Amino acid sequence: MSIEILGISKNFGSFKALDDVTLTIGQGELLALLGPSGSGKTTLLRVLAGLELPDVGKVQENGHDLTALGARDRNVGLVFQHFALFPHLDVFENIAFSLRVRKRPPAEVHERVEELLHLVQLEGLAHRRPAELSGGQRQRVALARALAARPRVLLLDEPFSALDAKVRHELRTWLRRLHEELGTTTVFVTHDQDEAFELADRVAVFHRGRIEQLGTPDEIYDTPKSPFVLDFLGNVQWLEGVEKGPVAVRHRDVTLHVDGVAGWPARIVRIHRTGSRVRVDLQLATGQLLIAALEPPAAQGLFVGQELRAVAERQYGFGA
Repeated sequence: MSIEILGISKNFGSFKALDDVTLTIGQGELLALLGPSGSGKTTLLRVLAGLELPDVGKVQENGHDLTALGARDRNVGLVFQHFALFPHLDVFENIAFSLRVRKRPPAEVHERVEELLHLVQLEGLAHRRPAELSGGQRQRVALARALAARPRVLLLDEPFSALDAKVRHELRTWLRRLHEELGTTTVFVTHDQDEAFELADRVAVFHRGRIEQLGTPDEIYDTPKSPFVLDFLGNVQWLEGVEKGPVAVRHRDVTLHVDGVAGWPARIVRIHRTGSRVRVDLQLATGQLLIAALEPPAAQGLFVGQELRAVAERQYGFGA
């Protein structure tokens, strides 16, 4: 089962949220829609869900036009940023809700909910209310509820953004394992490139209502097709006057050499630890600041005021 998005455009007044977006999502694929706020990724998710009608274009599933169908008729599972659980219902009944709406037999409802409780690792919590759960547990309930009716497509709108960093990382790992086990076609919206790269089979980078680049995480990171994509992925600087034209350099691609290497003359002005890396701030001969993000062993012996050479192992120019 493949989903085709064909020439979708959507305006809200004078604001163009989507501009001629075309995309095919493969069966069983986990696709990330990545981009800054206002880039169109959530609008496209809502069009896929049947919550928004496009002004132009259509959505097809195996050649069948879904554009005019609402969310309930598309059999999609939706998970939102803020969980949207029913506070007066316990975990069991939150998960069972969509099945009861569909008037499934009680025995089937019980069997399916028990199966999902095991799947999302919440056995023993069936009779707790949402307020009695942690944020990570509430998000697992929301995912179980979305999966209850066996949707053909699972749509996730920044599902982990309300959680702290440790829980986000744990849930990303868990969701990837869950996807591999179930094989449900999944589309999720995020503005976090680490999340997109860790989870997705492919990433669509959005900018001003269009897909700026589509590819695997390796393709997006290693061969960004535009200055926007490179800048959005972060930890990059544009330098003037160090080569024939302006070049972009990633912090982690900068290496430092005391002697014997041709490179940019630089002086260390600051050294400090940033998580797993050591950040070294350098002043180039041009007066520009250059940042090197080094592995700790590579930073041993460096000191403020030291004169050395900086080399960018990879540079990006985009024909400038």
